[in-house]
Amino acid sequence: MTYGPRCTTDRATCGGVYDIHLGGSGYTRHDREAARRMVAEFPAGQRDVPERAARFNRQFLVRSVGYALDQGIRQFLDLGCGFPRWGNVHEVAQPRHPDARVVYVDYELGPVEEYRKLLSGNGKTHVLHADLREPERVLAQAAERLDLGEPVWLGMLCVLSFVRLCHGEDLYDVVRQYTDRLAPGSCFTLSIGCGEDMPAESLPPFYLLSEVYERELGTPYVLRNVSQVERFFDGLSLVTPVTYLTDCLAEPGRQVSYTDWAKRAMRGAVARVPG
Repeated sequence: MTYGPRCTTDRATCGGVYDIHLGGSGYTRHDREAARRMVAEFPAGQRDVPERAARFNRQFLVRSVGYALDQGIRQFLDLGCGFPRWGNVHEVAQPRHPDARVVYVDYELGPVEEYRKLLSGNGKTHVLHADLREPERVLAQAAERLDLGEPVWLGMLCVLSFVRLCHGEDLYDVVRQYTDRLAPGSCFTLSIGCGEDMPAESLPPFYLLSEVYERELGTPYVLRNVSQVERFFDGLSLVTPVTYLTDCLAEPGRQVSYTDWAKRAMRGAVARVPG
């Protein structure tokens, strides 16, 4: 297996399926068919779980970008951005600070093409067709648009569960290659699939999802536990603990019921680069 951006449209993609869960139409019929089969894996009363989990994830992204703006950060690097729908980084950042610069990165061609159409005329926002598994190459291209000597918001939202590595590489090392390059005061936001504390009756559908992702998309869907998620923040200063996305940076009284499957499907946190 070699790394690099993907251009094929002959099978479903993570971005296309996630887009459908966010209310979009996907990029191809393969996306729509795969999303339908995934939803069918859930019991009848829980088939809205993927949609609500995607919505919780996007709301977390919006809150995290707002937090970064409050801390004076004006540069944003969104890895694995997916398709542009509601709550895109530039739509949150630039109305508050027109000088904010945003770079989106995705290795699927569909999201890149849609962002390029959307961003026509927006000189402060750019999209890269690149593979996050190549940190050196991605950062070199991002540095043409962002000043990496100044604080940056780095987002990896709902992407690392789908990353397949080869050559004995380690996902923690890949993430560390990004966070080690961030200037002091930068912000790192992560969300990721987590199977810990899931009720026993919900785990079979989630593990079946992994089989569907492997079959339909050719990618894994890996659930981690909290201690494994915490390792991604080694060397950083946590702003929030690793917890449910609905609780990260949430306003008092806005938390979602603990028993909600969609709430318990992912964990995340926000951290700062010390110094």
